[in-house]
Amino acid sequence: MPPKMTMTERIDALTEMLATQAEKSEAASTRQDETLSVLTARLGKLEEASANAAKVPDTAWSALVALVRVAGQDAMTVRLLVGGALVSIVVLGLAFMALLNEHPELAGVVNG
Repeated sequence: MPPKMTMTERIDALTEMLATQAEKSEAASTRQDETLSVLTARLGKLEEASANAAKVPDTAWSALVALVRVAGQDAMTVRLLVGGALVSIVVLGLAFMALLNEHPELAGVVNG
């Protein structure tokens, strides 16, 4: 069994532990301040870049143009976009023809 520490030794050990924790806390505070300054600088750069960025109007056409520009780097994506548009046009056309076949009065044709 180890000998018991005296009150003075205990106080000295606690003082050393407290000093070590204070040093660690100060180092962590310094790192936090450095990180905060770096993040603040990055945020300033991003805000400046966003102020200088071109503004795109919020319309469906500009969204489609942006999509095609992004997809323009990948030929397969452009093919899928164009093919999907053509298929949807054909399907809608067939549905319209079937509707007119069932209800010719919609086209203004009156059977006599």
